[in-house]
Parts: sequence; C-alpha cells; structure tokens
Amino acid sequence: MIFVSVGTVCYPFERFADFINRYSKLNTNEKFVVQSGYTRNFKSSKNVRVTKFMAVDDVVKYIKNARLVIVHGGEGSIYTSLKYAINKPYVFPRSSKLKEHVDDQQLFAVSRLVAKKMISVIDPLSTNQLIISKNKFLHLSSEIEDQQIVEFLEIWTKRIK
Repeated sequence: MIFVSVGTVCYPFERFADFINRYSKLNTNEKFVVQSGYTRNFKSSKNVRVTKFMAVDDVVKYIKNARLVIVHGGEGSIYTSLKYAINKPYVFPRSSKLKEHVDDQQLFAVSRLVAKKMISVIDPLSTNQLIISKNKFLHLSSEIEDQQIVEFLEIWTKRIK
C-alpha cells in the first residue's frame, strides 16, 4: 500500500494530485490511500481511496503499514513519516511561485533533509515525467524558470552539508 498526504494547509496542491493520479494508473496492482485535504483533483478508482481529512491516529496507522509513503513538504508530515514509516519517505514540496503555499519553507526544509539523506524527493518542479529521485533533485523540464529554482536548491543543499 502507498500512503499519500497533502496535509491540512488550506492551499490546493493540484500538481501533486496530477502526479499521484498518473503514478497510480501505472501501478494498478498497488493500493493507494490518499489524504487529499483541500486538493480536489485526486481521482478515486479501484486502487485509489481518497479521503479529505484523517485523524492523526489513522495517518500514523497508514504510515506504519505503507510500503511507500509520499507526502507534501510540511514539517509535520515529514516528521511523522520519518518516525513511523518502514522505508525512507518520499517528499513532494509545495512552491509559493505556483501558489501552492505562501512561502518556500517546504523547499528549504526538504533541502536540509535531502542533504542529510533522511528523505527522498519527488522532482518538485517537473511532473511531466514520472521520475522519483534518490537523495537529489532531478530536472527534466526545459523551462528556464524551473532550471533557476533547481540550481538554487542544489546550491542551498551544498551549503547546508
């Protein structure tokens, strides 16, 4: 089972939903449990169960039993995943530039944890290809805007090592 959470912040996270929707279609034999929060674009299907909000105890139960945990970049979700997940969690941080959050605190927190090899990151800037990185940021988009953000994250990660 794969557990997915966007947390409880009031901003929708459609880019993350699009990624999970595509990923779940490629993995139809895998069960997905999704805590969607204010994101409306998650698609329920035979293998995907979507719930808007969950009690903390339920979140912990799903994290403990998940083969894979994929969460947004909020510190609470990351901490809970690190504490209870069987495997290293995958994190998909929100971007203020894309109006997914008020600031880029998630990018900063994620870069620190990536540098310490505590989490793996799903490419935060380009979900046009289903690429999951191991302890580094991957960049597949040719958009200059994305490239500048990726370069910033790589420099930031090197500084905090």
